[in-house]
Amino acid sequence: MSMYDQFETDPVLESEGIWIDYGDFRVQIGRAGGANKKYLAYAEAKTKPFRRAISAGTMPEERSRALLYDIYAKTVIFNWQVADGEDKATGLTKWKNGIHKKGGGLLEVTPENIMLTFKNLPAIFMDLQQAAEGIGLFRKEEMEADAKNS
Repeated sequence: MSMYDQFETDPVLESEGIWIDYGDFRVQIGRAGGANKKYLAYAEAKTKPFRRAISAGTMPEERSRALLYDIYAKTVIFNWQVADGEDKATGLTKWKNGIHKKGGGLLEVTPENIMLTFKNLPAIFMDLQQAAEGIGLFRKEEMEADAKNS
């Protein structure tokens, strides 16, 4: 396998997003970097006032986390959907936009509600962050292989 096969990413996947399926919900994410120009520009603007604190390691953890949640909610998370039954004709899951609320019900998919979800469930943020910062899911060869296996 050549280095291009291993490391070349698909700019369309990076900027238009891929779905991360968690079973009864799924999240569409773009890459945190690469061809996701919205992420690059917004992250640059939002972190600029804090560069010294970030470099010195003096930025409070809570503030740093809030900043990351904001950046991701506005530039990396493109959509959030919950399972809505099964299509009888195809047997495939039907999806509708929304974020599960603790205790039941759905939240509208907005940056504020995404940030609230990250605050309530930091582990989901970490999982999505890891996926968005890596290249594996955004490699064209990987997507072609997944399509053949479906």
